[in-house]
Amino acid sequence: ISLACTGRVKPLHFVSTLSVLPPTPPAGKQRMRESDPLTNYPLPSGGYARSKWVAEQMLVEVTRRGLPVSVYRLGPISGDCKNGAFNENDFLYRLFQGYIESGMAPEGALQLDALPADYAAYALVHLSLTGAYGVYHMLHPEPVSSDVVFEAVLRGGYAIERVNYSDWYEHLTRIARDDPNHPLYPLVSLFASRRGIVDTANADLQQVPFDDAATREALADATRQAPDLDIELFSTYLNAMIRAGVVSPPQAQAQAAL
Repeated sequence: ISLACTGRVKPLHFVSTLSVLPPTPPAGKQRMRESDPLTNYPLPSGGYARSKWVAEQMLVEVTRRGLPVSVYRLGPISGDCKNGAFNENDFLYRLFQGYIESGMAPEGALQLDALPADYAAYALVHLSLTGAYGVYHMLHPEPVSSDVVFEAVLRGGYAIERVNYSDWYEHLTRIARDDPNHPLYPLVSLFASRRGIVDTANADLQQVPFDDAATREALADATRQAPDLDIELFSTYLNAMIRAGVVSPPQAQAQAAL
């Protein structure tokens, strides 16, 4: 902020997170808009999200004083859509590993709205060059069911058993107690509190709590659009993990299970 205000005023672009907002809209509200003041919502939990919340409050104040500011609230980011390069500590990446290593996954589905990393970078730069300053919610415009992950794993030759959530949670409890090296170990607390498991037959997975109308409008003339979250993309991720040695090839996995 100090640098942007030094000499001739310079636009400030800040990468934030959708975690500054609650995971579901408060009572009486269907979606959380980009133009909504953060003070309309409860303070987020967790040090990371709160640090972003504080930073955004500072930016609101300097915006009032005339500094042009854009805030990009990113949702989940997945791997590069061409070569599959991935953050090895990412939630989705560890799910891939955990499901394959465990040979099981919970029944039901979650909504996936992750932006591939290369497209997220492209979109952020495009938005920054429009000259229209404001808040942007950056998530995939066409979310899909997390079943696509299981389908990619099955297509890759891995046997994954779908179990009810109570059995899955019991499995996680054993990991938390006995296996700190398991890829799912860092995610145990997230699953313990994750109440978004839904029955895909009775839920609209296309409805997301974050409105992204301003982002969609600003990206309408972009030469590149978000790649589909389909089996081919998730197979690209899985193949990259195999090449990196993060997961064993399906033949070796099957032999290890014998």
